[in-house]
Amino acid sequence: MKIIIGLSLLLIASLSHASDGLVVQLTITGEELSTKATDRYINSLLMRFEGTTEAEAGGLYKVKFQVEPPKEGVVDFVFTLTDLSSGNPYYVGAAPVSVEIGKSDIVEFEKDGRSYNVVLDTSYGKLPVQASAQ
Repeated sequence: MKIIIGLSLLLIASLSHASDGLVVQLTITGEELSTKATDRYINSLLMRFEGTTEAEAGGLYKVKFQVEPPKEGVVDFVFTLTDLSSGNPYYVGAAPVSVEIGKSDIVEFEKDGRSYNVVLDTSYGKLPVQASAQ
């Protein structure tokens, strides 16, 4: 009986083990080119290594990541930025990114008199059990 209980607990523990996901710490700096006024947003997102993740960034921006599974420690994704600072969603741009996990990359856009500098710092993170099971 003890063996059956032990095996059951081992099975439950192995099924509830969290899997790895991608953490992207993003720093978005927007600058009004005519006045040099800037705004900055910093936050981190934890996402699966496959699929699309969208998030609103402090009411200033909307970000979207379309992530491919990593190959040899390198993750590829398409990063899309939308500016919400005027109250309306304005598409800024999208860029393909290929970065070694644990390293960072910079994406820059310029549109409608504003420049955008986005630093994308990557690392591994553990997905919550519910998220990794989906």
